[in-house]
Amino acid sequence: YSSISGPLPGTFALSSSLRSINVDGNYFSGSFPRELNLTAPNLELYSAAYCSITGPLPGTFALSSSLRSIRVNWNYFSGSFPRELDRTTANLETYSASGT
Repeated sequence: YSSISGPLPGTFALSSSLRSINVDGNYFSGSFPRELNLTAPNLELYSAAYCSITGPLPGTFALSSSLRSIRVNWNYFSGSFPRELDRTTANLETYSASGT
């Protein structure tokens, strides 16, 4: 946990060797950015648990064909489960949004 605050970044330096993004336990404000880009070819884990994120879950999680685990527990989400994730979960092993 790093106590980083402010808006959650929409893009990360997505190199071909990037395998995980873990921003757990920070104090991000607002919702997931519309431009959330998780298309790094080897990205397997995206974790933003305990971050105070609000709003809907983005369907852009479905863009990463290598993504195996999404952990977004203990945030303040609203809305329904993104339909895009229903159609593209072939490699997804873990989806955790408990406590939201």
